[in-house]
Amino acid sequence: MIDQEVLASVIDESFVASNIFVNLFSKQPYERAAFDNKDFERDVVYSIGKNGAIYDKFELYVPVKCRFVKEKSNTITLKHPYFKLKITPTFTGFGTVLPRDFEKRYMQIENLSNISCYKIMIGIDLKFSPLAFFMNKEQYYGWIDKFANELINYASIDKFFEKIRWDVVRTFMKCNK
Repeated sequence: MIDQEVLASVIDESFVASNIFVNLFSKQPYERAAFDNKDFERDVVYSIGKNGAIYDKFELYVPVKCRFVKEKSNTITLKHPYFKLKITPTFTGFGTVLPRDFEKRYMQIENLSNISCYKIMIGIDLKFSPLAFFMNKEQYYGWIDKFANELINYASIDKFFEKIRWDVVRTFMKCNK
């Protein structure tokens, strides 16, 4: 979750209101339809709401003088005097294949005729200004490596299957049939 106060300091408010993605991620969980309980604890890190909606808190701390800019309809750029970090999700329309029985066993979907799986990619483009090379890399730019790795791990279906240990779970299910 992106802190509203920090968000307001780095993003123009009209951008937040007009961008569904940023608007969704900037709302507190109790302000979202899936988590409409007003008694929702304020320090929740992870929660599963109505209809299986998942809230997984993340915090993004950026250096002073950073600005989020929407350059295109599918691109968010983090601009700083020393660097420019561009994040571009891409939907090519190509399908992907989930492991056998995943929809039925994990997602608990019986009618597979209504399910379509697509591959979505996230592009990360990082450019440094010449002045950036005179700064201490780890102190000022180490967070970029961590953020990029976290984003890649979060968006990777293979990393998701590793995280839930689907290969082990599927083996147990087969053995217990």
